[in-house]
Amino acid sequence: MKKITIRSKLRKLSIQKRSGRYGEDMKSLVDTSNNVNEEYKEAFRTNSYIEISSKIRGQLEKSFSSSSSSAHTQLIQLSEYLLEPEALISIIESSTLHPSLINYFQISQEACQVCELLLQNVHQVRAYYRAIQHVIKFIKRVPNNKSWNEDQYLMVYGNLASFASRKNPLSTMNPKKFQELHGSNMLLLQEITSQFLKTKRRTRFKICIKKVVAARGCSTLGLILNSFCLCLTKKMNRDKQKFNKTCPEKLRAQLDTAGRGVYILINDFDTLNQLVQRLHDEMEHMKLAASFCVMRKWKNVMLKVLQEFQIQESWFVEQLEDLEKQIYLCFLNINRTRRLVVQELVKY
Repeated sequence: MKKITIRSKLRKLSIQKRSGRYGEDMKSLVDTSNNVNEEYKEAFRTNSYIEISSKIRGQLEKSFSSSSSSAHTQLIQLSEYLLEPEALISIIESSTLHPSLINYFQISQEACQVCELLLQNVHQVRAYYRAIQHVIKFIKRVPNNKSWNEDQYLMVYGNLASFASRKNPLSTMNPKKFQELHGSNMLLLQEITSQFLKTKRRTRFKICIKKVVAARGCSTLGLILNSFCLCLTKKMNRDKQKFNKTCPEKLRAQLDTAGRGVYILINDFDTLNQLVQRLHDEMEHMKLAASFCVMRKWKNVMLKVLQEFQIQESWFVEQLEDLEKQIYLCFLNINRTRRLVVQELVKY
């Protein structure tokens, strides 16, 4: 919600600039942005984040070290391991959930699987990038290529060729895929919001009708309104029996919690999209440069390319770590919201 506040303040700046409040509001905007950034950083320091990141790393180490099954199968097991589906299955089987809530659980499950795929991609990028890091360590130790022997040249070209021949793991999550995810999440958010407002309007209308009937007494209008109120009450009771025997207040709380989770999920995946595309483009650039070096075998050009790789190494590693952290944060937010929705389902 803080991001919306920032946008609102930005829209007001052009108007407020004409008054003496421009400097004050600009300072407020900067302070708000700093607060959002600080809260974002603080999320990575919470005990819940540290716990789930450690949990995922431990499970991934077991998965990738195992040769008994494929990486894809192992990551699906990671999803089951994290989302604790047994509790959800028992709830779904014992009652009839509102369709919007069913859609929420399905989409959040799909979002978790996307995060699993991204984690696999991060793991593969790190594995492929070791070839570049091996060469970078070598040129740090022996910076003068004129002193390289034939075996050392072959080692450098071999590592560059290995890296250039690999398919970019981040290509599996292209902008179109993220756009589809954004669209489906937005549709779900609109659906949940619509159902939430519909339930709220029904409750208010029922209260209003009762007040009118009480004020009119036994007049003809009062009798008509009373009949209408009884019909409305019967319809709401049918809906109540249909959807988990949930009263409007309970259903609103469930929809509200799910809606908040979808809103957070949209923001998380927008951030993931930016990080993934940035790293994808850098990987493509490095692959192209490495391929050019291997094909041309121009030693001076190769040395310049390697020097560029050396300069970009810390940035690339940092961006990869940021992507991994964001994936863990997304896992945390998905798990937390699903748990809160379940708590609302079994609250009473």
